[in-house]
Amino acid sequence: MSGKVATYAPSEFKLSILGADVIGFSNGVFASLERTDPVFGYRRAIDGRVNVFIKKNATRRLTFTIERTSPSNTWIHLLFNLFTEYGISFKIPIFFKDQSGETSFFATECYFEEEPTIKFSEDVDGVTWTIVCFDGKPVIGGNVADSDSSKAINLIQNALSISSLVGVDLSSLKNKASEYIERFL
Repeated sequence: MSGKVATYAPSEFKLSILGADVIGFSNGVFASLERTDPVFGYRRAIDGRVNVFIKKNATRRLTFTIERTSPSNTWIHLLFNLFTEYGISFKIPIFFKDQSGETSFFATECYFEEEPTIKFSEDVDGVTWTIVCFDGKPVIGGNVADSDSSKAINLIQNALSISSLVGVDLSSLKNKASEYIERFL
């Protein structure tokens, strides 16, 4: 796959929580996504052999920082209060996309991990929100000028991610996608 490496544009990062766009990202690193458990687990048998298995149902922690003056803080905190003060527990769908590249993340079962710390100072500090996402599907990609093969690979990865979240078995498509990816990479 050929193409020029594109520059990253922070203004092209889009985050949507419960279908509403989050606005007012702070400068610098404003979002991170980390897997909180290892990809593989293992068990040692009595004879000393090791059996390794993939942990498909991963938990991820999404942390993002927006300016304290952003109106998004108001409605995100309202969602937080529905959880804590009123005992209303519901799944929050989250989607983000680097529109200047191929990286994206989608999860339908997300919950707040903690309430952010608020600082009052002469500077307008950011508010950092932490949300735990269960069974989310990330697509980690670069910022390469688009080509037909990279678009096709990204579409296949997104389809596989979304289908597994809604319980659709696309294992035959996954096998074909693997062949396609190996052929073009």
